[in-house]
Amino acid sequence: MKIMALKNYIFTLIIILSGCTTTELSNASKPIAVEKGKLPASKRIYYFQHKLISKWVFESEGAFFFDIYNGQIGQLIEAASEIVDGDYASEVTVVPLYDRDAVLIKFPEPIALANCFFALIKKEGNSYSYYTYEKTMDIEGEAVAGVLGGWNSDGGHRNFGPRGYKSENQFIADVLGLDIKD
Repeated sequence: MKIMALKNYIFTLIIILSGCTTTELSNASKPIAVEKGKLPASKRIYYFQHKLISKWVFESEGAFFFDIYNGQIGQLIEAASEIVDGDYASEVTVVPLYDRDAVLIKFPEPIALANCFFALIKKEGNSYSYYTYEKTMDIEGEAVAGVLGGWNSDGGHRNFGPRGYKSENQFIADVLGLDIKD
């Protein structure tokens, strides 16, 4: 009985998240609403960090990057507040890396696996890259804290492997040191 209930929950969750990720953003400044009572906080955080921000990065034709690069983070904070909650949103910060054409987004300490410590958006000519540093489980006792991941413009998730750091500076150095091409 419990297995059937779990399968139904997972199926429902997949349908909800799939529906959210196929919603078109006619205006990148308007966040997609995810009902707080229907999903646990960790799933809403995942949606915000992985689906919504990546959608804005790749579908706003640079407008989202330009806004947060120039300190206009109201849209980001409003979305965090609507999707997760106000306390979470108050801890989201953005640091432009002017010398690297990049923006670091710092999130509150992850509460679940796959929630992010940090994200980095990098402008490369007329295109953008979106990298995440996600909490993971250290199964083999190797001092692993997270996994370096990323999203591409097709909505595909990329995994660059486990890392042991929790420092934003190590994350920045790691991502900006990568020579990754789609």
